[in-house]
Amino acid sequence: MAGFPGLLHIEGGIDFTKSADSWDVALFAELESREALAGYHVHPAHEAFKEFIGPSRQLRSLIDYEV
Repeated sequence: MAGFPGLLHIEGGIDFTKSADSWDVALFAELESREALAGYHVHPAHEAFKEFIGPSRQLRSLIDYEV
């Protein structure tokens, strides 16, 4: 995927259940390695998105895992 070295797939979605236990928005990114993940976190486009979404965000959850 252009712009993020090592990014294999990325998608986002908005929750449609609107339950008390669900989050409003989800982002899933698949990267080829932990090194690619580290680069993704500091990439200028990712930093710009964090600045954009930050003012409207109240809470956040993060899970990094390997299969």
